Amino acid sequence: MLPSDDDDFLKETIDPKLDMNSVEFNATAFLAAKHADTKYAGLVAELETLKRSTSDKTEQLKALVASHFDQYLSCHEAIREVSDEIRAHESDSERLTTAFRSLKSTADKTLSLMLQRCEEQRKTRHALAVLARYRSFFEIPSRMRASLAKKDYVKLVEDFVHLKGHAGKASMALLKPVLDAATKTAMTANDELLHVLGDPDAVYCDQKQAISVVDALGITPKPSLLCVKTQLADMERILTSLSGPVVPIDAKARGVKPKETRSAPAAVVARSSAEIIADCGRLVRRFERGLWPVLCDTMALSTLSATEQEALHTSAADVLATCVRHLREQTLYTTQVSAEMIGSLHTIFLALDSLRPCPDSVLTAKLDVLKVTFCGQVRLDVVLAFFAAATHTAEARWSTSVETHGAAWAAAAASLQDTMHSADRADVLEAAAAVFDSTLSEWWRTLQPVLTQAIETNLSPTDAAHDAFCMVLLQSVVAHGQTLLALFGTLLSADVLVDDAPSSLASLVVVANCLAVPRRAGFVGFLNAMMESKVDVRSLSLSSTILECGKRFHESRVALLSATLDDEESFYVPESSTEVRPYVFSVLYHLVTWRSHVAYCIPLETESHVESLLSQCADQLQHFLAGRAEDANSCASSDEAQWQRTHLHVEASFFKKTLAAFVSKNATAWDTLIKRLSAHTSSNEVADLLSQVELQTQMYRLSLMK
Repeated sequence: MLPSDDDDFLKETIDPKLDMNSVEFNATAFLAAKHADTKYAGLVAELETLKRSTSDKTEQLKALVASHFDQYLSCHEAIREVSDEIRAHESDSERLTTAFRSLKSTADKTLSLMLQRCEEQRKTRHALAVLARYRSFFEIPSRMRASLAKKDYVKLVEDFVHLKGHAGKASMALLKPVLDAATKTAMTANDELLHVLGDPDAVYCDQKQAISVVDALGITPKPSLLCVKTQLADMERILTSLSGPVVPIDAKARGVKPKETRSAPAAVVARSSAEIIADCGRLVRRFERGLWPVLCDTMALSTLSATEQEALHTSAADVLATCVRHLREQTLYTTQVSAEMIGSLHTIFLALDSLRPCPDSVLTAKLDVLKVTFCGQVRLDVVLAFFAAATHTAEARWSTSVETHGAAWAAAAASLQDTMHSADRADVLEAAAAVFDSTLSEWWRTLQPVLTQAIETNLSPTDAAHDAFCMVLLQSVVAHGQTLLALFGTLLSADVLVDDAPSSLASLVVVANCLAVPRRAGFVGFLNAMMESKVDVRSLSLSSTILECGKRFHESRVALLSATLDDEESFYVPESSTEVRPYVFSVLYHLVTWRSHVAYCIPLETESHVESLLSQCADQLQHFLAGRAEDANSCASSDEAQWQRTHLHVEASFFKKTLAAFVSKNATAWDTLIKRLSAHTSSNEVADLLSQVELQTQMYRLSLMK
C-alpha cells in the first residue's frame, strides 16, 4: 500500500542537531535531549561499550571493505549513477507524486462514496424490512382517506381502531406519525358525521350509522345524545320563530315557568297559515324520518343520566305539543280549507301516527294523547270543514248558474207548450239538470279523493273508532249532498215557476229536471257501497220539490177542469135529448192533453203522475156530477129534471168507465151516484146516449188508457 499524506511518520520533522546523520549534528545537544536523565556512570559505561563497538565495527568494516572493495566500487558507481539519474529525473518524480496524490484523492472519494452507498443500502434494507413488517399499518392513513372520499365510514373506523390499538404498545413508537395522520383523517370524518347528526333531512339509517361511527372513533362523547339535543334545539328555534317561545304542555302541572328559549332567540316573523302548517309538518316529519327512533334509542342507553333523560323528555314533549297546537290553531280557525291543505295535513297525520312507543312510558303516554287529539278529532274537524267549504263553493257556483241561465230557462218553459210537438225532446227539460250536473260532478271530484283517503287510512286507536270516524264522514257527505239538491230544487223552482198560468208547464219542467238529477248523481253509488243503509237520491231533498211542483201542476189542472165544467156545461133545450152535451168532449180533450204533457215532460214517471192527476180530476168530476144530481131534484120542470138526470147518468157511467183505472179509491161514490140516477132514467135512452158518446170519444179513451 502506498504511503499517504495522512501517515504520521511522514509528517514528523527531526532536528538536524539531533540527527547523527546530519552535518549539523551536535553531541552536546544530543546528550541533553536524549540522555538528560542518564547518569554519568552509565554514560561512561556506554561510552566504553560504544568505543569497543566502534573499534570492532571499524575493524569489521575495514575487513568488509577489504573483502568487498570491488562491490563497494561497483555500488559507489551505481549510487553515483543513481544520484545522477535522480537529479536528472527529479521533475518526473514531482509529477509522479502529484499523480499519486490525485489518484489517492480519487480513490478516497470513490471509496467514501461506495461506503456511503453501502450505508444507505443497509439503511434501505432495514427500512424495507420495517416497511414489510408494518406495511399494513402504514397503509391505513391512505385507506382511511380513500374510505372518507367514498363515504365508507364503517371501513374507516375499522382501520382507525385497528391502528390505534397497536400504536399504543411500547414497541410501536414508530407508528406515532402514522397514528397522527390517521387521527387527522378521523377528525375530518367525525366532523362530517356530526353534520349528518344535525342535518334536518337525514334519515334514521344514516343517523344511526353516523352515531355508531362517531362512537367508535371516540372523538366526540355521547354522539346519540348530541344528535337529539342538536335536532331538538333547532326545532325549538324554528317554533320560536313562528310564534314566540315554546310553551311546555304541562308547565302548569309541574309548577314551573315556560322556558323562554333553549337556543339563540329568533325574530318572530308573521307567517301565513300555509307556511306555519308547512313548517310544523316538516318538524313532525323530522321526527318520523329519524329523530324519534334516535330519541328512543338514546332513552334506552344505560349511560344516560337521569338529568339528561329528563331534559330530552321535556324538550321532545314540548316540541311535539307545540307543533300540534300550531297545526290545530291554523286548521280549525282558517276559512280556506283547500285540498292542498288536506294533502299536507294527511302526510303530517301519517307521520305523527307512525311514531312508535318510546322506552320512556310517560313520553309515550303524552304521544298517545297527541295522536288521539290530532289524528282523531282535529283530523275529523278539518275534513268536515273541507266538506263544508267545498259545498259552499258548489252552492255559490249553482247560484251563479241560476242567475246566468234562469231567465232563458223560464222563457223556454213558458214556450214549451208551443214547441213540444216537434220530434225531439225539448232541451229545457234537462237543461238545468245538465248545468247542475257539472256543479255536482265538480263538487264530488273535489270531495271523493279526500273522503277515500280518509276512509282508507286508519289512524284511530281501534277499528271501532275508525268505523265511527268513517260513518261521520259519510253522513256528512250525505248531508251536504242533501243541501245541494235542496238548493237545486229551491232555486230552480223560484226562477222557473214565474209563469203561474193554469196552462203553464213550468212545474213539469222543474219535475223533469229534478228527475234527471239522480241519473247523473254518481256519488250515490259510492256512498251506497260504503254505507250499510242505502241512500236514495230521491230522498235527498228532491222528493219535496217534485211533490210540491207536481201538486202545483195537479191543482192548476183540477182548477182548470172545474172552470171548464162550470163554463161549458149546457142546460136543457127542448128536443135535444138525443145529443151528448159538448162539454164532455172538452173534459176529455183536457185530460188527454194533460196526460200527453206529463208523458212528454216526464216519461219515466208518467204513470204515477197521470194516476195522481186523473184521480183528482175523477174526484172533481164525481163531485160536480153529484152536485148537479142534487140540483136536478129542485128543478121546476119535470122535463128539465128528467133531461138533466139522463145526461148526468150517461156522463157518470161514461166517465167511470173511461177513468176506471183512476176511480178505484172513490168507486163507491160513483156507484152510489149512478144507482141514484138510474132510478129516474130510462135504461134504453141512457144506453143509446152512452154508446153514442163512446163511439165519438173512442180515440180520447184510448189515449187515456195508454
